[in-house]
Parts: sequence; structure tokens; C-alpha cells
Amino acid sequence: MTSRLPDQDARAGRKFISRAAGTGRAGAVGPGRGRDGEGRSTRGARIAWVDAAKGAAILAVVVGHCWRGLETAGLRIPPALFAAVDQAIYAVHMPVFFLLSGLFFRQGAARIDAVRFARSRWW
Repeated sequence: MTSRLPDQDARAGRKFISRAAGTGRAGAVGPGRGRDGEGRSTRGARIAWVDAAKGAAILAVVVGHCWRGLETAGLRIPPALFAAVDQAIYAVHMPVFFLLSGLFFRQGAARIDAVRFARSRWW
């Protein structure tokens, strides 16, 4: 069995796992994949508050579904409390996703045309 160097695999167009010296971290890399040797995105740094807002909205979706499930299961929740919590959760969690996606729509739309976008998602 012959041993290939990582850069030979990259030139051959194959994904591979590279280990940074001393870090023990692995990341898939390849030509044109938008990743560096550490597996980090090279398109730009992630924005912490956006990630936190998405996480909070995901948590709100889970809590909302659980909240309605508790009421459906017959847990006696005072109607006024149920309505207040239900309205608060459902008034906020989905609009947060729309707001965050709208913030970055122009950047994403500038990278790819509609036909290529559709093909990348459905074909």
C-alpha cells in the first residue's frame, strides 16, 4: 500500500482528513470546498450573536412544541398562563429565523444565480 501526501489527495479532487500538528483537530478539506486545512470556513468568520440568536430560536421552537404537548397530554395548566406563554413563544420564534435569513440574503444571492441555487438544492 502506498502512502499519499494530503496535497496529492487534494490535487486528485478527493476529500481527506488532515491533522494539524499538535492540535489533534481533524477537518475535511478539498479543492474549492471553502475550507482551510483546519476545516474552518474560508468564506468568512461566523458571527457569534447570529449563532446565539439561531440557537435561542431553535430552543424556542422545541419549548413551544413541548408546551403545546403538555397541554394536549392533559396537564392542568391555567388557561391564562397557557395562552400567554403560547402567544409569546409563537409570536417570536419563527420571525427570528426570517429576520436572520433576511440579514444575509443579499450576500448569498450575490454568490450564486437562481438556477444554480435550485440545482444545488434539488438535483
